[in-house]
Amino acid sequence: MRFPQLTKKHYIIIAVVAIVALGGFAIAKIGGNEIAIANPASAVKETPKPKLQEGTLSGKECENGSKRPLAVMYASDPEARPLSGIGSADMVIEMPVTEGGVTRMMALFQCEEPAEYGSIRSARMDFIPFVLGFDALYLHWGGEYEALAKLDAGATNNIDCLKFDGTTCRRKSNRPRPHNGFSTPTLLAEKIAQFKYSTVAKELGYKFEEGESEGILTSPTLYAGDFAVRWTYDPATNRYSRFRGGTVERDTLDNLQVQADNVIVMKTTSQYLSILYNRVKTTGSGTMTLYKNGTAVSGTWEKSTDAARLVFKDAQGKELKLNIGTTWIEIATQ
Repeated sequence: MRFPQLTKKHYIIIAVVAIVALGGFAIAKIGGNEIAIANPASAVKETPKPKLQEGTLSGKECENGSKRPLAVMYASDPEARPLSGIGSADMVIEMPVTEGGVTRMMALFQCEEPAEYGSIRSARMDFIPFVLGFDALYLHWGGEYEALAKLDAGATNNIDCLKFDGTTCRRKSNRPRPHNGFSTPTLLAEKIAQFKYSTVAKELGYKFEEGESEGILTSPTLYAGDFAVRWTYDPATNRYSRFRGGTVERDTLDNLQVQADNVIVMKTTSQYLSILYNRVKTTGSGTMTLYKNGTAVSGTWEKSTDAARLVFKDAQGKELKLNIGTTWIEIATQ
């Protein structure tokens, strides 16, 4: 059997096919025509994954670990429940803001960005020192006169939804006013870019560790009535689950119960101003109890100035380590 004689053209085609088979790319001129043959799989470049960094508020490794925290004022009223995004917060601070025991929450977000934030409520003077201490961007819907005057004077970077009602911040028809204000990360990003606010996190200096269950102690019940808060501890997960007003606290976005890895009960004093306002002392020092790993550690809290970091120390004056994850700070006044 005789094989046909191979020409130069045949050798070129054989070489091109071999290169493609090995995952390459070739261009050859055959009979005056340029032919390109590529392996599509090899031509696609994988997008590099963002580098994980330790979050300044949670100690978790996440893509947003170096991103400046966002502090969002949340309603606590029964009409506003369930809240959106509260289960994704890295840290939450709650305190009674009226003589009647109505509480208000400020949630800080860094590692996770929920689909939406809400119900968003007003700025309060008591929370501004925490915003400053965490070097956070502040999201609120209006506020008490003194707080708005301080923010308008440039105390900290903030977005007031009252000024952007219908654009950056929007109202839902299925909630009664003033509990129907919401926003999203996308809407906020546009305003943050417009205002040229910094989005880089400041190093806060908190220390974190991997926790292990050591006991079965739950935290005490705080506040009263519709605002009563209770945390239960589960040794299997080494986490605390939140109940409010006698029912499970859920995030409306995923319907999951809100949980925490650390619960801190911080004791301080408050002063009556009017039926709508108490002035809570959030700088200075006082006693506190850290609940983690099913145990309770007594110590003190310190915040020397509005801009200073909030520090938690044990009875010997050594700064306490927090479990990696979510922390809720419950402020109890007397």
